[in-house]
Amino acid sequence: MSLPRPVRMTRRREFEAVRLRGSSVGGKLLAIGFLEQPLAVNQAEAVIQPKAVNQPKAVKLMAGVIVPKALGCAPVRNRLKRCLREIIREALPTMEREAARPAFVTIARRASTGADFASLRAEWHRLARKAGLCPPRTVRSAPPSSTAPITAANVSAPAVAAPGLTIPLQSPAVP
Repeated sequence: MSLPRPVRMTRRREFEAVRLRGSSVGGKLLAIGFLEQPLAVNQAEAVIQPKAVNQPKAVKLMAGVIVPKALGCAPVRNRLKRCLREIIREALPTMEREAARPAFVTIARRASTGADFASLRAEWHRLARKAGLCPPRTVRSAPPSSTAPITAANVSAPAVAAPGLTIPLQSPAVP
């Protein structure tokens, strides 16, 4: 799936507003540029300006992805864009609840072309928390029953693997 249409940044002036008026955080694989205030489009001047502070709280979240041509050929760039859009789409429910930063752009860096999806996701979430796009991760404690160390005594294994063949749980002691 891709980003929902109302969330996508598509106009050049939207990307420029984030670049010119916003702040950014960067990592090894990605950079995220974001605005502190919501956007309002002035159609007469074709310029995007921050909304007035006394506007109602209905904030429209907007997201964009930039993958420069210098990162590789079209299939490489398209794969990277699809991965980044999916990462953003997964995080949208949390970001829409928070809506602290209403407009942001994710920019791929050269090292991201060789990165796998899990490392891109981890980097994006780290930068998003740093930028205030997502709430800080809460540390959950494990239930008490799962804190016991794994040993041969508390691991159940089948006693019979094949007819007449048994598998010991522990290796025989070697003198």
